[in-house]
Amino acid sequence: MNLAVSFKGVLFSVFLIFNLNSKAYSDDLQKVKSSEGKSYRMLVASLQSTLLNQSGDNPGIGIILRHDDQVIFEAVKGMASKHKSITLNTGFRIGSLSKPFTALAIMQLDEMKKLKVNDSVVKYIRELNGSWQQVTIEDLLTHRVSLSQDLFEDNNLRLANKATNKELISFVNQKSNVPKLMAKGKAQYCNSCYVLLAEIVARVSKMSFAEYMKRNFFTPFNMESSYIFEKPDSFRKGTALNYARNRQFLGIEQYTTGAMGQVSSISDLKKFVHYLKNGAVVSHKTLTTMTKPHVELEGGFYGLGWMVGEEGRPFYAHGGDQDGYQSELYINPELGIELIMLSNGGASTAQIHGEIIRKVLKYFRVRAKSEE
Repeated sequence: MNLAVSFKGVLFSVFLIFNLNSKAYSDDLQKVKSSEGKSYRMLVASLQSTLLNQSGDNPGIGIILRHDDQVIFEAVKGMASKHKSITLNTGFRIGSLSKPFTALAIMQLDEMKKLKVNDSVVKYIRELNGSWQQVTIEDLLTHRVSLSQDLFEDNNLRLANKATNKELISFVNQKSNVPKLMAKGKAQYCNSCYVLLAEIVARVSKMSFAEYMKRNFFTPFNMESSYIFEKPDSFRKGTALNYARNRQFLGIEQYTTGAMGQVSSISDLKKFVHYLKNGAVVSHKTLTTMTKPHVELEGGFYGLGWMVGEEGRPFYAHGGDQDGYQSELYINPELGIELIMLSNGGASTAQIHGEIIRKVLKYFRVRAKSEE
């Protein structure tokens, strides 16, 4: 397991399905055509069978699937902690799924004309040395910054323990750690970039990043289980524990925010998606800009805070992988589907994530083809 928070789980599963050719669907096409209206009976039964592999006594998982704004499947199974079962309102650390929220906070400030995405980061984080002058906010959003040293590498586990955004800034500001811009249209996954973005949000808004998210996301969108884990006393009772055992991951405490650090529940993320789609978080125009391809990243495409589909196959998504915690959020306007999954069981629940993603995407791709 890598210390760096990853989104590879959802990325590779999504591209596996969307790269299937039409022949791959042919065996299932007749089954979907013969299904009754929009009962989704076949899909629901298949998803239920996948959850049979999840024990109710082990770390668990929460899932919600919506199609055309209607919930067609939701389920929770397993333990948040030794004595508490997971519910739809259980908060999980969502790892890199924090990144779209950070990007949206930046774009809110852009819409309010409090910053511009083509501004240099040094304009807002003035202690950064001159090598950062070339780096813009948009470069951070699109992972176009390559660092010679990364605080989130495995060999920096000791340095990352109890690290805050302040420590991260000091680390990236070392003379030996010169930022380099990737070639236009190319990117390299950069957790440090999103910590810097959180710090920009805090400095521009003149409040902590946690307070900004509370005032502009969690409270107005009724996300009651959501918060930013930025210091030891931030942790709320009832939050799902890592492997249902403890609040550390990889044996450390970490308080950096922006790239990670958010806690949310299935119920909260469902509310968030509703407000996002209805233009309450940022304008529809801004969301369109954020969810179109800006760079190539790790075998796919990335927008501003979102992993996105190539032109003609619109979707936007992100995932997180942080020791035992796994998170996935996938939105496909073309197919009309929204899929949210959170878990705390490591490889065992990650496998269930993968199976569910494959089944859902295959079903709706086949269904769409049957209706042509």
